[in-house]
Amino acid sequence: MTDGWTHLLAEAPDDLQAMLKHAIRDDLVAALDALTAGDAAHVAYIAHRLKGSARLYGDKVAAAFCAALEAAGQTGDIERARVMLTALGHAFGAACGTAFGAACGAACGAACGTACGARGLQ
Repeated sequence: MTDGWTHLLAEAPDDLQAMLKHAIRDDLVAALDALTAGDAAHVAYIAHRLKGSARLYGDKVAAAFCAALEAAGQTGDIERARVMLTALGHAFGAACGTAFGAACGAACGAACGTACGARGLQ
């Protein structure tokens, strides 16, 4: 099923791809904000959403980091969530150069680089 979604998204209109890229960027920023606030349950919720986005693109590495982030949030392990969110930001950043394209590269750079740096996560 994932391959079908990946193929469908590859042929989707640019606006649909842009919407998914922006949703990923916004969710990364929201996860960072929830982590900063110590809201582990909200981190888990956002990680679950991000996991769906990663699966749509067929990005198994990002999906695995999302699952680990979700588990850390569910158990309230803020320090592990911090590590997983940093890794996830980098995984989505790496995907930006391939599956998400150049436009997402700038968005993920902002979400992962600037937001992580401002919050001391890098």
